[in-house]
Amino acid sequence: MSKEYVLAVVCIFLLCISADYFFNISISLAAVSRTILKSLAGYFILSLLLGKGWFLLLKLIRWLLESTIGVIVLMLLGISLAITVPVAIAWCIATPRK
Repeated sequence: MSKEYVLAVVCIFLLCISADYFFNISISLAAVSRTILKSLAGYFILSLLLGKGWFLLLKLIRWLLESTIGVIVLMLLGISLAITVPVAIAWCIATPRK
């Protein structure tokens, strides 16, 4: 396992626990220890999967940046996002609410 993968898993795990505690989903100060352990196990598995996905995404981006066609693809993706995101935000603001 690489350092980047371990760091991603730890960060995602801590983010899951913090979000659970903040939104009071299943981990609270009055929760039963069995509930807390089940939640921690679920969040650990989730963080392993999301960490692997994040690690593979970073490897893909690094591989794309090393090739000429990849740089062109990433530039086109960035340009299209720079155009579509403001248009989508303006469309959401301009459409009337029901």
